[in-house]
Amino acid sequence: MKTFKIGIDIGNSSTKINLNLKEILAIDNDQLLRNEIIPDKSLNEQLQTYDKFIVSISSVNDEETTKEISQKVIDTLPSANVKTTLWDSRKILKNSGLVNASQLYHFGTDRALRIYHLNKLERGSAKISCGCGSAFTVEVVQNGYLIESYILPGLTMQLESLHQKTAKLPLILAEQILEDLNNTEVFSTNYSIINGVIKSYTAIIEKLLLEYKPNQLILSGGYAPLLKSFFVNNLAISATRNLESEVLIKLI
Repeated sequence: MKTFKIGIDIGNSSTKINLNLKEILAIDNDQLLRNEIIPDKSLNEQLQTYDKFIVSISSVNDEETTKEISQKVIDTLPSANVKTTLWDSRKILKNSGLVNASQLYHFGTDRALRIYHLNKLERGSAKISCGCGSAFTVEVVQNGYLIESYILPGLTMQLESLHQKTAKLPLILAEQILEDLNNTEVFSTNYSIINGVIKSYTAIIEKLLLEYKPNQLILSGGYAPLLKSFFVNNLAISATRNLESEVLIKLI
């Protein structure tokens, strides 16, 4: 029996669907809830060759949205032989082997998944993850313990807040960020806002590097590659948009 593994990481604004660690679909939640999921022809042909599907799910969203999104994905699978597991933070952290896991069950599942990953790495120097999503979070793990934790507003949240809480500052959309950041000739308002917000994150990363001297600092989430671009020559820092969904498959 051929088994296909799927990790569904449901965030506040988007969902990442990891297909057997080979392909990632990132879909806006509003779009996902409005529209039917239709796999392209090659993916559909690939799915037809499997007899069993194991679906590993985590969510930081509400219960109703989580059920609706999960069911939409499951309904696209060409077999009734589907086994699902919905992971909460307690289950993830219990499986992580973290010594102080029981103190952290209130953490969001996204943070629990990153902590799980960090604690499975070799012991010794500190390992750090930074979640780059709706919130910017920091988790520092060393020798089986979580030893530091931060939560800040994420990039989009900061940009939206500056627009909503002031009379004249513009709303900057995600697709504008790189273009505006490269526009240094006139030091536009957009450039100044984006530069200021991003520097708030890079300053924290620099502080973490100095304080903990980690041999790995993993940036994970939508704007992880953008932050990594400010540390091109630092080999200790890596960036991925999909760490959480990869861990979901490893948990199966």
